[in-house]
Amino acid sequence: MNTPDLQALMSDLIADASALARHEAEALAAHRDAVRARWRVARRTRTLPELLRYQLDLLPLTRRRLAVDHQRRLQLLRRLLDRLADSSEVSPGY
Repeated sequence: MNTPDLQALMSDLIADASALARHEAEALAAHRDAVRARWRVARRTRTLPELLRYQLDLLPLTRRRLAVDHQRRLQLLRRLLDRLADSSEVSPGY
């Protein structure tokens, strides 16, 4: 491959790494928001059984969010790794 192909590959690698970093930042923000929501609920409860019931009610949402985050993370990692594997075929062009 020639230099433009190497430049395109590097650009794609950077874009893939950026997408992964953005996803991780968004996932972290979502985790932080979920913790805040749990704290808000916890502060409003008056008894331990009530606290447990409200916290357990939030588990399906948390589980679903974590599963979606993990699935997206795997997609982004696979794309990045596939591109890295393809990069072994690129010559530096000098």
